[in-house]
Parts: sequence; structure tokens; C-alpha cells
Amino acid sequence: MKVWIIAWKDIKIRLKDRKGMALFLFLPILLTAILGTALNGVLTDDTNSMPKMTIAVYNADAGEIGTRLIEDVLQNERLASNITIHSFTSKEKVELQVIEGKNDVGLIIPQDFSQKIGAAESTQLEVLQDQGKPLISQFVRSIVTSYANRVGAVAKASKEVTTQLANPKQTAAAVSVNFESLAAEVIGQLGEAAGSEDSFVVDQPIGKKAVSSMQYYAAAMLAMFLLYNATVGAKMIINERSTETLARLMNTPTSKTSILLGKYVGTLAFSILQLLIFMGATNAAFGVNWGENVLQSIVIGLTYAIAVSGLSMMIAAMIANEQAVETISGLGVQILAALGGSMVPITVFPDFMQKIAHITPNTWALNGFIDSMSGTTWQALLLPSVVLLAIGTVTLLIGTLRLRYQ
Repeated sequence: MKVWIIAWKDIKIRLKDRKGMALFLFLPILLTAILGTALNGVLTDDTNSMPKMTIAVYNADAGEIGTRLIEDVLQNERLASNITIHSFTSKEKVELQVIEGKNDVGLIIPQDFSQKIGAAESTQLEVLQDQGKPLISQFVRSIVTSYANRVGAVAKASKEVTTQLANPKQTAAAVSVNFESLAAEVIGQLGEAAGSEDSFVVDQPIGKKAVSSMQYYAAAMLAMFLLYNATVGAKMIINERSTETLARLMNTPTSKTSILLGKYVGTLAFSILQLLIFMGATNAAFGVNWGENVLQSIVIGLTYAIAVSGLSMMIAAMIANEQAVETISGLGVQILAALGGSMVPITVFPDFMQKIAHITPNTWALNGFIDSMSGTTWQALLLPSVVLLAIGTVTLLIGTLRLRYQ
């Protein structure tokens, strides 16, 4: 009973803090609206919500493969309504168009592109990026890279096959075959395949459907702002310790364990309240679907709240200076949020950074939310749930034991 009294006291203090309420409830909702709307269609291959873009193109290639890239890929049925192509007669004119902001992206198809691809030789497409529109440039780059890689791979395989067949040591009888025509035919067929609907390189979700940008940033902001509870809960304990309020509590008949658990439960209860309010508000205001089985997202949120509350106890036990916790709250949480994918998806990071990101609890939480939204199974959520529970349990034990003997 005393645990709940102490917890309720901490909750009331936080509810009365208008600045804190704005930070924990209204700011994440506002950021979700801004980021989810601004990046609508960029995180998925949903061409209905994909932003309109213009591409300035200089095609110096006299062959068929360069023409197919423009006509069959960038201007296929799926993309023609979103991508406008402007052709120019030199690289310099394309650069000028991008610099002056008249076109979003520039694309340079080099001379002899088709010939070098057909001969399985090295060649390079150039995507000229407007520094203010990196996501659009990345989108275009992924399309042309996919096309070039697929055409080049088959061209190389075709060259190898024709070389082997043409080797008299490998051939029992002379066979009259026009190997160049055969290779050209295979390359042409691949060019058609590269322009088909499945030519895009996209991330496939674990579940049944892709997640929209609004869903992604709702989950990302929730993961980031729930993490702030770790520092806020720690600051409350450190403040009470510095004013000797905690010491006076410890000298009452109430056991030290009950007092410390009360502090932990207070942070946990507020985190759960924040979780439920945010999920309800984003669903009502922006139509964010938290999954066909919303209970999955709630379970991930609960395990994440346990991890965050445990971290608050460990931080309070390890740090005695309230100013140091302020630094962690400001800089540390932002670093963890960025590393965990709350700013941009971690899939755009190098492989080593993606591995490092998994030491942060918010990475596991965000991945769990995204999987739940995509309609995954309970089994797929077992690992993130166990990891978050383990983080919460270990940090709670470390924090409670240290605080008992301080």
C-alpha cells in the first residue's frame, strides 16, 4: 500500500508540471505530425503518397540500355505521375538546373553506357543531389542503382556463358552461334525486367504490410519521449536526496525497499499513462494504425516502460549530481534517439552502426512497434520483449541495491 502512496505522490508532482506535460505529451504529437507529413511516401514504395519530383537528365548514351532506364523505369506506369523528366544536351546544363532549384535531381547517363554494360565493363551513373533534398536524391539513386546492377549482373553472366561455349576445348563440335546477338537479347530481356514493377529495392516488413511514414514517426517519437522518463525519474530521486527528503523517508517505519519501489512504480505508471495517451491521440488525430492487434504494440510499450523505469533507478544510483542528469537528458537521450532510428531509419546507417544501435533499449522498442504495425506474429515480438524486460530487471536490481546502501 505504501508503495502506491509514494508512487501516486510522484505522479501528481509530474502532472502539475506544465512544462513537463508539454514535453512528454504535446511535443511528441506535434513532431509526429510534422515528420510524418513531411516525409509521407518516402519510407515506402507507395506511389500514391510519394512526393512529386522533377529529374534533369543528360543521356549521352547512344545505346538502348540508357534509353530503357528513362522510358521503362523512371517513366513506367507506377512512377510517371510522380516523376517528371526534363532532358538536356549537356552535363553542365543539368548541373545548373539542380543548382538553381529548377529540378530536384540531376541524372547523367555516360557515353557508351550500353556498350560497357553489355561488355560487362565498369561504368557509372551520376546522380546530382540538391543538398536540401537528400531523401529525393536517395530515392532516385536507389532506382538507377538497382537497374544498373541487375542489367550489369546478367550481362556479366551472359559474357561468361558465351565465353565458355565459344571455347573449343569445351565444345565437342563446331556450332554456328552469334554470341553477340545472344548476349544482346539477354540484356534486352533484363532491361524489360528492370523496368517492371518489381525492380525497386525496398525494405520488406516482417508482417503483412508496409508501414507508412506517419506510423513510423509515431512509433519513433514514442520511443524517444518515453526514454526521457529515465532521466526525469532519476532527477526526482536525486533532488529528494539532495534536499534530504529521501533520507527522512528512509528513517520512517516504511522499509527502504518499499520507498524505492514506490519511486520506480511512479515512473513506470507515468510512462504507461504517456504511452496510452500518445497512442490514443495519434490514432484519433492522424489515423495512426498501431496494428491489427493493438495489444501487441501495448505489450511492447509496457516492456519498454519497464526498461525505462529500471534505467531511472540505475541513473539515480550512479549519478549524484542533478546537473549531470540534465546533460544526459538533453544530449544523451538525443544521441540514443538518433542512433535508435527516431530521426531516420537505422537501415540508412552503415552495418557497424546498425549493430551498435541494438545496445539501446529504444531500438528494440521501435523495432517492436514497427513489427506490430506491420501485422507480425507474437513469436516475432518475443525477442524484443525479452530484451526490454531483461534491461528493466537488471537496471532495477542494480539501482535499488545501490540506493539502499547509499
